[in-house]
Amino acid sequence: MDDLIASRAPYTVIERPTLQRLLYIAHSAPSLQDLKLPSDTTIKRRMSDYYNELKVQVKEKLQLVPCLAYTADGWTTSNMKHSFLGVTAPFRRQQDFQDGYLLDHCMLISFGGLI
Repeated sequence: MDDLIASRAPYTVIERPTLQRLLYIAHSAPSLQDLKLPSDTTIKRRMSDYYNELKVQVKEKLQLVPCLAYTADGWTTSNMKHSFLGVTAPFRRQQDFQDGYLLDHCMLISFGGLI
């Protein structure tokens, strides 16, 4: 519970199956010493591997698309402290089926509007 509060996660995070599995594993360990969680280095490596796998899959799928459009969307947080920009690539794979990918996103360091 302390971690959920410290991470400022919404209380509905407990409904995530991935978190429920983690809590189940933790609960079934005989002691904290017996609970072997991956290190931060392992998690970083696994996330990088997963990203690289998805990147290859997206590239393969996009090569099969005859026409591709790019869209950009900018938004700010409700308190106007942070601005973001997202670039997407929507496309049609079949006659009635639309798909798309978020190609990139970033937090804008500074944003100046028109005068």
